[in-house]
Amino acid sequence: MTRTRSLLLLSMFLATSALAGGKPVHAVLLDDSTPKAHCGGFEFWTVLRFQEQGTSVEWPVGVPCTELTRPQYGTSAGNAGILVKGKRYLLRLSAKKDKGPWGDGLAFRAERIDDAP
Repeated sequence: MTRTRSLLLLSMFLATSALAGGKPVHAVLLDDSTPKAHCGGFEFWTVLRFQEQGTSVEWPVGVPCTELTRPQYGTSAGNAGILVKGKRYLLRLSAKKDKGPWGDGLAFRAERIDDAP
């Protein structure tokens, strides 16, 4: 197993531990949130990388319709505006999965994204 893969697995384990019980996590968006396609008649998911505030733990998060504010996407999707690289958010995520609406690839599913206080 390569060092990079080992570090990825460790960070995913730590992130999973931090998210146990659905606790919200303060995290900074590391990627540009440009979607692979705009939602319209179809829902498109984009995997974005977030880093837990104050740590080096990073994990991929599947986010639907990144071109929309979270309230535009859905009433329970959070209060965050358009997601901005470098901004801090309060995340509620579901368990990581090998594949999901975002396609193949390990990621957590964004259940709610709020602007961090």
